[in-house]
Amino acid sequence: MNYNEIFRQRTKAFDLSIIKQLMQVKYDDALKIMSKLIIRPLTSVDASYSAFGRARYNAKMSLVVREADETAFWLKMLHEAGYLNNKLATKFLSRSRRNGESNWLQ
Repeated sequence: MNYNEIFRQRTKAFDLSIIKQLMQVKYDDALKIMSKLIIRPLTSVDASYSAFGRARYNAKMSLVVREADETAFWLKMLHEAGYLNNKLATKFLSRSRRNGESNWLQ
């Protein structure tokens, strides 16, 4: 299996793990809004990466990085709003970023 396929599988599994976790949280209007805001960039990372083989590399990869950064932002917001506990937030953030912010909860 090549790197591209491994990355696609990992991003899809990550997308599904966050979506499943959000489904377990008690619903309210704020969660509805934040869920929509995180799911769009979250799934865009996978979709954009899948398409980058057919497009200009630099343009698509910059989009993938931007969407990953936006996902990290919304994970922080979900945590700070009390929808994700420290353990889940740290787990998801470490998987969504390039491990550049390992102590972001401090």
